Amino acid sequence: MAITYTYIKPSKVTASACSITDETVDSILLGEYFNSGISAMNVALKLNMPIIDVPVAETSVYGLDIIYPVLPAQFMLTCLVNYVAYAIKAQDSSTTEAEAFYQKYLQGLNSMASQLASIFTGDNAIYLVDTLGYAVADLSTSPYLVLGTSDGTGVFN
Repeated sequence: MAITYTYIKPSKVTASACSITDETVDSILLGEYFNSGISAMNVALKLNMPIIDVPVAETSVYGLDIIYPVLPAQFMLTCLVNYVAYAIKAQDSSTTEAEAFYQKYLQGLNSMASQLASIFTGDNAIYLVDTLGYAVADLSTSPYLVLGTSDGTGVFN
């Protein structure tokens, strides 16, 4: 039996993040936080998900108020809401709160990592990339991704 996923607009992610942080943030900045979360997930999970256009142009395929048909809703809500909330709290120097959101993001990311083959199927299989040449460090130990080449050399912060 095939799994059916629901997809949502990135604006739902950013609105949820603002709600749980009790903050009001400019939509362009929220879009940038969303894109940072997508980029972090791409690197950590060896994916190639597209970022959204901020601000949205008439020719935009992806934007805050356009359904993002790449990542299913449950993973957007589990991972990206917490990443955006982390970014919001890190911006206002609430380090303890930021760290708590980042840990929730990492938990969601680890859960997602074990399900990539079922998440990215059919047309979405194009976002699976195994050619970036990165090895990912233990994500649970630091709020910063520590990356190196697949042969273990070249560690960066």
